[in-house]
Amino acid sequence: MKKNTYGPLVKILCFFIFVLAARPLFAHVVVGELENLSKTDAALLYLKTGYTHILPLGLDHILFVLSLFLLSPKLKPVLWQATAFTIAHSVTLGLAMYHIISPAPQIIEPVIALSILYVALENIFSPKLKSSRIGIVFLFGLVHGMGFASALGQIGLPQNAYLSSLVMFNLGVELGQITVILAAFFLFGIWFGKKAFYRNLIVVPLSVLIAVTALYWTVERVYSSFSLAKTEPAIIVSVSYADSLTTHYSPPLSINQNATEMTFWKNRIDPSNPGFTNEIKYASTLAARFPITGDISDLLASDSVLKNIDIVFGHKEVAPLLSMTAHAISLHRFTDADSMLEDAKTIGLKNYESLTASFDIDFEMGRYLSAERELKRMASPNDYGYYFRLAKLDHYKGQTDTAIAAMLKAAELAGNDPGLKQSALSNAADLYLHNAKPQKAYELYKTCISLNPADMHSITGLGWIALLHDKNTALAEKLFQFVKERTKSGDPLYKLTQAALASNDSVTAVKYAHDFESVTTDQQHGNMYNRYLIDLYTGILNDPDKATSIAVRELLNRKTPQTFAWLAWTLYCNGKKADAYKLYLDKVSGKPLEGPELYWMGRMMKGLGKDFISEEFFKAAWNNRYDLGPDKFKELSGHY
Repeated sequence: MKKNTYGPLVKILCFFIFVLAARPLFAHVVVGELENLSKTDAALLYLKTGYTHILPLGLDHILFVLSLFLLSPKLKPVLWQATAFTIAHSVTLGLAMYHIISPAPQIIEPVIALSILYVALENIFSPKLKSSRIGIVFLFGLVHGMGFASALGQIGLPQNAYLSSLVMFNLGVELGQITVILAAFFLFGIWFGKKAFYRNLIVVPLSVLIAVTALYWTVERVYSSFSLAKTEPAIIVSVSYADSLTTHYSPPLSINQNATEMTFWKNRIDPSNPGFTNEIKYASTLAARFPITGDISDLLASDSVLKNIDIVFGHKEVAPLLSMTAHAISLHRFTDADSMLEDAKTIGLKNYESLTASFDIDFEMGRYLSAERELKRMASPNDYGYYFRLAKLDHYKGQTDTAIAAMLKAAELAGNDPGLKQSALSNAADLYLHNAKPQKAYELYKTCISLNPADMHSITGLGWIALLHDKNTALAEKLFQFVKERTKSGDPLYKLTQAALASNDSVTAVKYAHDFESVTTDQQHGNMYNRYLIDLYTGILNDPDKATSIAVRELLNRKTPQTFAWLAWTLYCNGKKADAYKLYLDKVSGKPLEGPELYWMGRMMKGLGKDFISEEFFKAAWNNRYDLGPDKFKELSGHY
């Protein structure tokens, strides 16, 4: 009798589970990808997303539904409760996804844990199911619906199938809940529900375990919310520290050591009798000075020496080609680097040298599968270079936490080499800033400066935090000016432009923007500053034609989702909206992007009337808000 009653229901449920399990899960749906899904794929995606939010990912929701079942292990009462719960969470889920309400996760998540605790305690202290349970479950359903909205908000809903996708997500949640109910029914209800020991040996012990778990979650979530609110102080960059840094600055000994070595090796060179060792050493000291001074002539002079060595020795030595390859990468001349590396490989490279250089070029040129294969081949638990590059690849994939961990591991493996340690820690600080954790970035930047007082990149990072987080424009300008006086790099000029924009001083902003333009647009700088130039030409300098020209040139250098986004944005700014949107659909949609590109695509979609996808891009850009200028930061901060 029971078999005939429940058999069809079980078969239907098993069919749905099979369909869901058989469909691939869209694990990392990137902004823009949703709009390209067919209606069938969209329906299955959201059905599966809703289902997996319960099973296996929603342990808190599983325990809540299980708590509802335990007190009265019959299908009818628990289905009535589930129906009330479903109606309630459907209401708040819909209201949240249509932006009528905006639930705060730091409030909702602890309340969800409290709801589990309440029902579990009621099971312990109330021997019978009370009629008031339906109302209580309905109220808790309203709260859980807001939690579902938070999960669904991670991927959004496609504008062309908004309501249907929302319904399918809800259906997936319901199927997950029914699975839990039926599993509990067939495990406990049928066999033990009518036994005299059911309450004492099953209901109470399980409810106690659930209550303890829920209590732990409640405390943990409240503490996490409180800690999150307190971890980032209102002011991060200490004025006294910054003043001390700039007032008592003295160049590190390494600068004098570099100058001494440079003079030594240069004096050993005999122009009438070209050699190898003296020239290589001299070229390396020139290249080592470039990060200190930001003077591009140092790198170009090093290149000139290396090219002469390559010619003198008949293109048969690997060392000069490898060094020139590294220089080309620094100048963002990736096609040149690719060509020189191939020449070096024909001469003969060690396996590790070949893998590291190949990874660097493949990664920059958007050949990510090749880069990943090369990284796997060079994997080593004790290799600085491996972890440094692993961090770059993880960052590209959007796995910022693991990228930071890998970069910190690289710093650990640097041993007693302060240069390697500083490089890794500075990159880790950049990743923390990208991950919207300015306090942690600040601490690492300070460590880098203690290792090398001439680390102008980290000093600039302090200024950026002061500008965006602390809103201390005066301190930011002081730090940027300090860097500008000690380096010929274009970076501080760009940052000073942004500081002027933050002060609403458009005249000064234009002046610094033109100064930056004059420094960085010469051929000597290669493609190092193309993204910054596009930002200025489509912004304060208002010259979108130049921006498009740079974007087109960049695509000859490397074809990545990022550089295609640059071209799409500049085409849009030039009024070529159809071309921009077509390029976006073909080359950008659904691909990983950085903060500025996410913002640009958001602006473009807004202008094209695609408000939903614009909102999704802006939300993603806000997650990378410290990659944006202060005007964009301020604009987005009003919404998120």
